[in-house]
Amino acid sequence: AIFWGKAATFDLGFQRVAEGLLWLILARETTAEKHRDIWERLVAESKKPVQLKAKVLVAEDNPFNQKVSQRQLARLGFESEIANNGKEVLQLLEKTKFDIILMDLNMPEMNGYEACAHIRQQLTGPDSKIPIIALSGSGLTASDPGFDAVLKKPIQEALLAQVIRQFVKQPVSAEEAEVSAYIHLDYLREVTQASAVLMVELVDIFLEEVPDAIKSMATHVQNKKWRPLRELAHKTKANFRYVGADEMFTLADTIERYTAGGSLVDQIPDLFTKLEALITPTCAALELARVNLIAS
Repeated sequence: AIFWGKAATFDLGFQRVAEGLLWLILARETTAEKHRDIWERLVAESKKPVQLKAKVLVAEDNPFNQKVSQRQLARLGFESEIANNGKEVLQLLEKTKFDIILMDLNMPEMNGYEACAHIRQQLTGPDSKIPIIALSGSGLTASDPGFDAVLKKPIQEALLAQVIRQFVKQPVSAEEAEVSAYIHLDYLREVTQASAVLMVELVDIFLEEVPDAIKSMATHVQNKKWRPLRELAHKTKANFRYVGADEMFTLADTIERYTAGGSLVDQIPDLFTKLEALITPTCAALELARVNLIAS
């Protein structure tokens, strides 16, 4: 199990029950076939290696446990180094940047409690705040000072992957920062009650339907067919609102109003040109968000 705080625990058996209940709820909300397909894709993606780049420091004095931990981390796609005791942990932190520490508690020379206390109280900068996960075969909880979480031995690989996802945050690339400017998923998260399954489904609907709708709108603009353009603008602006594409929502809303006639229709081609230019980066942002939702 993984422990966060004083009482929170994660148990694979409970997770399977919760997943089953979620599936029953989702099946009632819409077609079972659609949700089953999404659910199976989410489960399949969750079994893939963690798509993060990180370096893990394993503090463990038992050679057998060292080998097991390093092989698990390698399968998950992580680099790792071994420290045989707390003193070696401190020495390695002086010369190497690590993203997370897996800390055994009972080690010679300097045990895990002492090493953790030294890191939190004596070190400065990022090293003093590095996530430290206690490896324990006893009843230790994360309420013990300094530790961010506890993994109970023997460590299951799925739980190891989850705790690393929780505490290792991948830096945002320049590309990710650029595309994230086009969308925000706060409203989508609210209306789906943060269900990754439903969020992925709605993102998929956007990616499947909206680009084609934009192409149809382009034809209507070219042919000055204002009524069908108004209908499509009204329909697509709801999609833009769900994914937080605020600029696209505003443009679609304006186009819908301007199709009423009069001199305002002359502004529609320029408005649509701006709308059309946003569809590619917005879809790119949603593709990235979709990957992150599946990995979460």
